[in-house]
Amino acid sequence: MQTYWILVLFFLHVEGDITISTENSFENTAANSCLSFNDSTDIHSIVLPGIGPFLVPCNSSVSGSGWTVIQRLVNCHENFNRTWIDYKIGFGDLRENFFLGLEKIHLMTLAQPHELYIQLQNVYGATSYALYDNFIVGSEEEGYKLKSLGECSGTAGDSLTEYHLNMKFSTLDRDNDRDEIRNCAKILGGGWWFSLNCGQSFLNGKYYKCDDGKHGGVAWATWQNYEFTTGLTFTQMMIRPKT
Repeated sequence: MQTYWILVLFFLHVEGDITISTENSFENTAANSCLSFNDSTDIHSIVLPGIGPFLVPCNSSVSGSGWTVIQRLVNCHENFNRTWIDYKIGFGDLRENFFLGLEKIHLMTLAQPHELYIQLQNVYGATSYALYDNFIVGSEEEGYKLKSLGECSGTAGDSLTEYHLNMKFSTLDRDNDRDEIRNCAKILGGGWWFSLNCGQSFLNGKYYKCDDGKHGGVAWATWQNYEFTTGLTFTQMMIRPKT
């Protein structure tokens, strides 16, 4: 099997925007997922064993209701080249660019089985998605390993299972990838479940308008025909308890 590098990505510049809901609601609740809020697309508070109440963006506009958004990248306004502790606790603006936090994602997927839905949009306005039916992230002691993905469906293809399943999370200051020469997170400019030669996907990189054309970028190889010549203008990761 040929190994694909994502170290050098050349992006085309095409204007395009995507609408993000700015509705929000900050209520006290005993809810443990966005399923408790019916068809809401607001920001809500949930509670899980092992962690106090925290805010999550809910999404019910794609593939049914009850999705919790755990990652979003839409512009240059947030730096995703962060430390281990930043990725552990989360960072960013829940209405715009953010990463919810590995510890929260671990506890959510530990409490009950979850699906993972990944949305993508490129510079030409084309959209695609990948759906995984059994998403589990391990504990910090396990390096927040990507322990399970389940079966993949959707139009974007599977750019996670072959190279990223069972990988520990890596950041600029915590090199857990299988590349003996380089720290993929440090070189590419963001945290991810990197593998040997970094792998086939990377959604926490530099936004295409901010990229210098030499390092970093955002990648989903199976949708980009393994060429990485078409920039991604929108990425969003969402999870939902399986019912």
